[in-house]
Amino acid sequence: MNIFDINDDIFEYIKKFINFEYYNRLTIISKKFNYLFNINSLIKNNSLYNLYYSHSYCNSFFIKYINYSILKNNKYQKNNNKITDNIINHINNYRNYISEIAKNNNLFLIYDIIESQYHCVNKKYKNIINFIVKIKSYNLNLNIDEFYSICDFIIKYLNNKYNAYFYQYYFKTEILCKLLLSIILFNITSNIKKYSTDISETCIYNLIKTQIDKLNEFKETFNYYNKNYPKYFNNFMNNYLNNLIEINNNILL
Repeated sequence: MNIFDINDDIFEYIKKFINFEYYNRLTIISKKFNYLFNINSLIKNNSLYNLYYSHSYCNSFFIKYINYSILKNNKYQKNNNKITDNIINHINNYRNYISEIAKNNNLFLIYDIIESQYHCVNKKYKNIINFIVKIKSYNLNLNIDEFYSICDFIIKYLNNKYNAYFYQYYFKTEILCKLLLSIILFNITSNIKKYSTDISETCIYNLIKTQIDKLNEFKETFNYYNKNYPKYFNNFMNNYLNNLIEINNNILL
């Protein structure tokens, strides 16, 4: 059989097992291969939602696409298999969470989780600041299932044993990795009263109270090691954490 006669559906299946770094090489084989493996066209013509569903919920392909986009958009040269392998592992363990997150096109949160870790591991402090500013503008309208799925997904990712990769870096990098994941979570939960969750006032109070305690804990830990970070970054993080604590305190009023 001539390889060029293979059905497009078979090619789509094969694509799941090919790393994105090889796509550009394949585009020069023929017009058909250029059509199937042109990354720029893939990025231009597909949302995360479309990619997730068009590849039969293939988490590996979906994460590879996100990983490639992050590397390209931030001009990071080195692929980090620890980050991608762990998130794929986590998604496979909690597929029901991802299905819930995907329903209303909130898959950008998975993109943000991965991007946050790349900024920290690469010690790109200005990128971290820009990232935090970006996620402050989250405009989510979550129902109760989506809220629990997103929050539980992040909390379990922070706590699961395969996240041992956190501890393979210097402690200052580990702090940043966990802090940025928590900030994503805190940004979501701080807007809880805007969502259609129908959660009781008592539950909201307990959640926000716990969050304030964790924010103060993170702030204390961060400042204990702040000599490891640039001064402008220390100032930004302290101002941001103070502001987030104030927002949460106002929720309790």
